[in-house]
Amino acid sequence: MAEPSRPVKAGLIAGTLFVIAALHVASDPMDHNVHNVLFKVTYLPLILAGWWFHLRGGLVASGLLSAFALVHYFAQLSDHAAHGGHPFWSVAADVGLYNIVAFTTGALAQRRDQALARAEAQARELEANARSLLQAEEAMRRSERLRALGELAAGM
Repeated sequence: MAEPSRPVKAGLIAGTLFVIAALHVASDPMDHNVHNVLFKVTYLPLILAGWWFHLRGGLVASGLLSAFALVHYFAQLSDHAAHGGHPFWSVAADVGLYNIVAFTTGALAQRRDQALARAEAQARELEANARSLLQAEEAMRRSERLRALGELAAGM
């Protein structure tokens, strides 16, 4: 199966983040289970952003999501914290983890791709060296045959 193009990947990440944000806003602020699930599901697009778009993509996605989470908390959830709702430390911890996960995933994906590029370059270099050795070996054989033919002709 072919890998999706960069615009498709970006659209998938943006769409997923939008749906999660819309569900956050549309859900009852006192329904803690729904919000907890949505906070956790949010890691998936962040991991994909880091995997597909490396460090920059992961950090852009986590930055946008962090801004949304903080605005969402102060606009909708902070009033409910006193009544057993989401305490700020919980949202701040999620925001911190979003950024850590996005950074780590992006950095690891970037390093993986760099290592893969180095390995591919080394493989191409090895192939070129092998071709050179085969050509040199064939030239030596040809020269050996010509030398033997010269000796045979000189002996006649």
